[in-house]
Amino acid sequence: MKKLIATSLVMAAASGLLFAADTAAAPETEAQFIQRTYLAPHHSKIDANMVLSLRDWYGIPPLWTLTIAGAESSVGDPKLGGRLVGFNNFFCIRFGDHTTKWGSLSVDNTPLHKPLPAVTVGGRKWFQFPSAWSGMVAWGRLIKVGPACAPGYYMDCIRKNDLESFAEMYYGRDVPGFAAYLDNVHRIWNSFQGKANAAGYDW
Repeated sequence: MKKLIATSLVMAAASGLLFAADTAAAPETEAQFIQRTYLAPHHSKIDANMVLSLRDWYGIPPLWTLTIAGAESSVGDPKLGGRLVGFNNFFCIRFGDHTTKWGSLSVDNTPLHKPLPAVTVGGRKWFQFPSAWSGMVAWGRLIKVGPACAPGYYMDCIRKNDLESFAEMYYGRDVPGFAAYLDNVHRIWNSFQGKANAAGYDW
């Protein structure tokens, strides 16, 4: 009897070890990698599913979304990202026409969906969005179909991996601080891409 009990205990222990090994060996998903590597360190209001949804819905690679969010709002960091993070405008989308694909999401949560007023920061007006999801989707729409002055321009830049041309339109080449902004975009891109490549993601 003692031998049977001892054998059972050994088998149970071995089974537990195997279960633990299986659990530890479970591969990290792409969403988990994005959350752990880029978003959690910033306590971001953005989550990985939002980033991946923009790829699925609009064809925007995660590296582009994360890089521009990094340059505009420290990836949605509530403390480091500036006031617009509190208004779910993680990409600093300028205030404008509420009838655009992206502007139409800047509405309140009432049944009437009234347009939300502009938020003034740094002497300029910016959109606000009622939720983190709507802010992310608004950026996805802007990049997919915009800008209003040159429809399709942003997606063309993405297809060419042309960061500089993208930044020229998005930030403005003639806006003070453009050179520093472009340098920062390149720095974030290289850092984020390096981490993704090291984890086996070819973004």
